[in-house]
Amino acid sequence: MDNDFEIVTNTAMIEQFSGFTKGIKFFALFVSVIALVVAGIGIMNIMLVSVTERIKEIGIMKAIGQLRKIS
Repeated sequence: MDNDFEIVTNTAMIEQFSGFTKGIKFFALFVSVIALVVAGIGIMNIMLVSVTERIKEIGIMKAIGQLRKIS
C-alpha cells in the first residue's frame, strides 16, 4: 500500500496563501490604476468638448467686456 499523502506545515500554508494574496492585490492595484486613467481621460474629454462648444460664446463675452469671474 502506497503512502501518497503529504504533510504541510502551518508555515508552508501561510507562505502559499500570502503569495496568492499578493498576486490578487497586485491585480486589483493594476485594475484600479487602469480605471483611474480611463476615468481621467473621460473627464478631460468631457471638459474639452464643453469648452470647445462654448469658444465662440466665450469670445463674444470677452469682446463686450465680461469680467473673468462670473458670480
